[in-house]
Amino acid sequence: MKKILVCNRKAVETKYGKMALVFWQHVNSLVEVSKTKGMDAVLICLDDKKDMQQYGLDPVTDILDTRQNKAAIDGIFEKAHPDCVVIVGAQDIIPFQILKDPTKTEKEESPYIPSDLPYCSKHTYSQIVSDFLPPTRMVTRLPDLHGATGEDGLEVFIETIKGAVSFQQKDEKEYQDILCLYAEQWERITLKTMQALVPSGKISQYASPPNKHPLEHNVLAHNVHFINLHGDKLDNSFYGQEGNKYPKALTADAVYRGIREGSVAVVLCCYGAQLYRTPGEWSAANAYLAGGAVMMGSTVLAITGPAEELGSRFLNAFRSSAKPSMQQAFLNARTSFIAARSKKPLDIFELKTLAEFVFYGDCGLPYIKGEAQENVANIQEEITYIRENIGFAAASPEHTVPEVVRMQVEQDRREGNYRIDSEIRIFGITGFTESLETSGWDRIRQYVVSMTDINEGKHHFVYTFEQGKITDSREYTEK
Repeated sequence: MKKILVCNRKAVETKYGKMALVFWQHVNSLVEVSKTKGMDAVLICLDDKKDMQQYGLDPVTDILDTRQNKAAIDGIFEKAHPDCVVIVGAQDIIPFQILKDPTKTEKEESPYIPSDLPYCSKHTYSQIVSDFLPPTRMVTRLPDLHGATGEDGLEVFIETIKGAVSFQQKDEKEYQDILCLYAEQWERITLKTMQALVPSGKISQYASPPNKHPLEHNVLAHNVHFINLHGDKLDNSFYGQEGNKYPKALTADAVYRGIREGSVAVVLCCYGAQLYRTPGEWSAANAYLAGGAVMMGSTVLAITGPAEELGSRFLNAFRSSAKPSMQQAFLNARTSFIAARSKKPLDIFELKTLAEFVFYGDCGLPYIKGEAQENVANIQEEITYIRENIGFAAASPEHTVPEVVRMQVEQDRREGNYRIDSEIRIFGITGFTESLETSGWDRIRQYVVSMTDINEGKHHFVYTFEQGKITDSREYTEK
């Protein structure tokens, strides 16, 4: 496996000053350990002229310029042909790409998604989610503490690298049992998701409420976490729900003290993957990484339904008999999620889900012992299938909403005792190639409306309309 770690020298030295030397010592230790495990590993600083010129590439001159960083990583994939790229550092060292949230208009609050998805595609710089689908590259991120200065804050990165360096493969049985912590409101979809996992194992379930809050750190000693709770901006705790009450269910401190080294976490909470710093606190994502775990999580508001599906596909992928690496499992989860839409096109909330979920952890060997089965050909077949057969929602200039759709909106409003928050938005369906006439996607429309319940919870309805009738209706809630 050829593995390239990318970083930004100036950003690190500006951030840590004299302590930057310690930062580089730990990064170099990861490179050397990767080599001892049979990987062809190298560190490239995107702003270093010498590093970049060996590939005939221009260095990044503005640390936070998303266009420059996208071009630099594209160039590394094209010229060096790595199997995987590891982004070293939080978004103040190498920025997230900023994508337009397809579920929102630019006039709404927070209309953008910080994402690593564009780095996983050869498509040139853009802010449109669908431009980077299906993803074809394996990219992970090993974040430090966003906003850290000098010695203060370097500890979380040191612990993160130590976890990656000391990683050892485990037996398959070590990843069969799962800690499942969820908001009581989402019990039905959570348990349904657990039932679909393969292989099956013991599920340690904790609903919030009624379980003790917050969860004690000694309960967290499982190698697989499935966390389906509420999260919020700049908050390192996750919450359950009962009516309009949101008890604290899990804290970053408990995660760090209780997590096992080599654990895998699927964190479906809103802002579960946000990287930030407040005095004396780490984000929950940093706590997982510093505790020796890897994780997938969302950088913004997550959506119930698509989030559970993507999370379960990831768990099934990395625990499969093929024994893929974590980065391969995350890529598999994304592509299989898209390929499953052969009869129902990707709606705007599914597009958002594919953009907002990122993977944090090292790029390396499979977590499960045994001979890994290369499935590159299968992935390529799936990508070809997606490009030729899958459709997705795109804004439509049309203004007319069929009466049958308006009637259904009113019925759903009355049944849920909801308040309608938005006009009905209209979306046409397009494809990843120009084969619309043969696919039939051009005959389909999707209509989207948002509503609020009596507890101020947000609900989003998507109605798929074809040949004069509604052929599919979906209701999503925000986490």
